[in-house]
Amino acid sequence: MITKNEAVATLNTLSIQADDCFVHYKTQETYQVITLAIGEETQEPMVVYRGGDGTVWVRAYAIFTEFVLLNGVNVPRFSKLDKTGVKR
Repeated sequence: MITKNEAVATLNTLSIQADDCFVHYKTQETYQVITLAIGEETQEPMVVYRGGDGTVWVRAYAIFTEFVLLNGVNVPRFSKLDKTGVKR
């Protein structure tokens, strides 16, 4: 297990930031990142994000940014949207 200081330092190096928007590969719903956090039990980075219906979700950063298999093709679980709403 890593220390709290190591966990905080890791958060500062991640490519996701508050207010970034993403679209989910399966549902095509858009989500907005609220903040990044540290998981209490494992000290791993977590993404805290909100759906269009207002529901707040928490997912491990590693899972949020992983690739998944869709129709035989590896795609990102969440694709980042630019300021105009276009996938990057």
